[in-house]
Amino acid sequence: MKLVIKYMLLFLLMVSLGCASNPKPKYSEAELESLNTAVTQKSFEVDARWARPMPDPALTSIANAGLVPQGSTINRINITGTSSYLRVKNDSVMADLPYYGERQMGGTYNPIKGGVHFKGLAKDFSMEPTKKDSGVAVKFSVNEGPENYQVHIQLYPSGTSNISVVSSHRTPIWYDGTWTPDRLE
Repeated sequence: MKLVIKYMLLFLLMVSLGCASNPKPKYSEAELESLNTAVTQKSFEVDARWARPMPDPALTSIANAGLVPQGSTINRINITGTSSYLRVKNDSVMADLPYYGERQMGGTYNPIKGGVHFKGLAKDFSMEPTKKDSGVAVKFSVNEGPENYQVHIQLYPSGTSNISVVSSHRTPIWYDGTWTPDRLE
């Protein structure tokens, strides 16, 4: 009986240690300072590496036809090397991001600029620290012609970032990538 109690205690100890939460990531002072400077000066650029569209039957058909890039799936498409960016400079924002998804409203189709393209002044610009880590959440909206974009960016001290783009004319899409302080001074 004592042996069973010992094994039960050992089992409970192992389970409680295994369920411990992960420690917060440790960032260097230089990484934190770089993030704070870029956000305070509103001067950074995000280089998108992965597009994460909302899967739907049309994208599934494209994937089944073998038209998704090598190493990609319909809900995570490698866009490295496509010069995809989102840039914030003071109150100006600009983006050139590929778009995978469905257009929900009619409008003109421009085969040269079929992606998420905008260049203009940000409206409702806000920045706040993220709740779970040392990152910063940046939010704004911008119009490009008749289309309105709601953009949410999460920047992390490690140099990684996430972008969410909700359009008035298309299904939402997300991007993963890296950010750097804006090099265009």
